[in-house]
Amino acid sequence: MKIRLIICLFTVLGAVAPLAAQISSEIEEQIALLVKPGSQEDAVVYIFGQIQENPEELLKHSKSLAEHLNKAIETTDFHYGIASLTLEVCGSDFFELTAESELRLSTFNAEFRKNLRQAEDYHDWIWDDEVYMDARANSCIIMDILGFGKTQASLEELQESLSYYVDNRPKYFAVSSLTLRDEQVDQSHFESLAADDETRGLIHRFLNAVSKMRYFPKAYNNQRELSKADMVNWLIYPTELARVPSEIELVEIFTVEYSDVGPADFYLWKFRSDAEGWKEDGWMAGLSGPFVRSETPTMDAYGYTFSSFDQMDEMSPQEHFDGIIELIENWNEMSED
Repeated sequence: MKIRLIICLFTVLGAVAPLAAQISSEIEEQIALLVKPGSQEDAVVYIFGQIQENPEELLKHSKSLAEHLNKAIETTDFHYGIASLTLEVCGSDFFELTAESELRLSTFNAEFRKNLRQAEDYHDWIWDDEVYMDARANSCIIMDILGFGKTQASLEELQESLSYYVDNRPKYFAVSSLTLRDEQVDQSHFESLAADDETRGLIHRFLNAVSKMRYFPKAYNNQRELSKADMVNWLIYPTELARVPSEIELVEIFTVEYSDVGPADFYLWKFRSDAEGWKEDGWMAGLSGPFVRSETPTMDAYGYTFSSFDQMDEMSPQEHFDGIIELIENWNEMSED
C-alpha cells in the first residue's frame, strides 16, 4: 500500500513539475510583451489574472515585472492598462518607479491636463464629452501613481495639477498624492473636495485610511452627507446614470435592527437629471446603505446602494424601499446558488 502511495506521489509530482515550468515560461513571455505596442492589452489582462489566481508564482518574476513595467512607461506611448498594472504594484516591496518613468508620466500628465478645459460648470457638460472623460481618467491614474514617486519633477507636476484643476475629481488625485508624499496642501482644497458630492466619499475614505481625518471638514462629516456621496458614486457609473445628478434630495431614513450589529440606517434619495434621455423621467428614487450606526459617520455601505430608476411619484417611499431591498436580496440568493 505504501509503495503504491509513493508511486502515485512521484507520478503526480512528475506531472506537476512540467506544468509549473510551463506556467513560469508563460508568465515570463507575457511580461516581455508589456513593452510591445499591440500586445500590451493582452499581456496586462494575463498578468492581472495571475495576480488573482497565481500570485506566488508571479512573485517569482517580480524583478522582471518591475523592469518591464518601467521600460514600458519609459519607451512606449501612454497605455491605460500599463498604468493600471503599475498602480497595482506600486507600494510593493519589489517595485519602484525609476526617475525616467516618473518624468515620462509627468510629461504625459501635463499633456492630458493642458487639453482639459477647466470651467466652474464642468459637471454640466463633461459627461457627454468622451475626449474630456478619457483624458480625465488618464490624468487621474497618472497622478495616483505619482503619489508613490520620489523625484522633484513628479512633485512639481502634482503641484501644478493642483493649481490647474477646477474639476474636483482630478484635483482629488493631486491632493491625495501630495498628502501621501507628506507635502502641505491648503485646507481650501479639502473643503472643495468635501463639498462636492462626486469627491466627498473619495477624500473621506482616503483621509480615514491614512489617519489624517483632521483635514476633513467637519460640516460634511455626518452620515447624511456621506450617504449622499455614496448614492452619487453609484449613479456616476457608466452603466447607471453615468453622471452626477442635477439635483438630489433626501426623502426618508429607514432603520433596520440587526441581531449582530444593531441598528443600521438606509437613506432613500430622489434625484433627477437635465441630461437628454433622463430629463423626461423627472425625479427618480435611489437607496443608499445600510450604514451601521455604531460605525458612523462612515462611507461603508453594506451592499444595498441601488436604483431601479423608478419615478419617485409612482410609489410611496416605503414601497420604493421595500422594492429595492427585495431586489437586492433576490440577487444575493441567486448568486449563492
